[in-house]
Amino acid sequence: MVPVGWVEHDEIPGGSSDTITFSDPTSPARLIVTINACALCGSTPSGQPEPSLYLPKTGIIESQALDPYRLAYQQSSTSSGYLTNGLIVDLHIGTTPNGTTTAAITLPVTQHSLATTILNSLIAM
Repeated sequence: MVPVGWVEHDEIPGGSSDTITFSDPTSPARLIVTINACALCGSTPSGQPEPSLYLPKTGIIESQALDPYRLAYQQSSTSSGYLTNGLIVDLHIGTTPNGTTTAAITLPVTQHSLATTILNSLIAM
């Protein structure tokens, strides 16, 4: 669902996680998807889902729980006229934690609906 012309960068392995980045070579626009296979990551010590553990530490404008396993957020961008929309999903098998996936897409503020479309396509996966 990324726009035509965006470039995919190789996965960056990080121990129990992988990061895939897509970017627009002509602007600050980008999509970063991180898949964390850590079984209890994104959950409380008791195993309850807690996607807010993965919220960025700065620049949060608003966040909204979509359900106990998914959290959407908006974050200010360092690029003028851009906004980052994010999605955090606590993965699970039944009620057992099974990792976390995060996606953050930075686009011009005027393209908020495209950001929502791209993040919604990830929810369906």
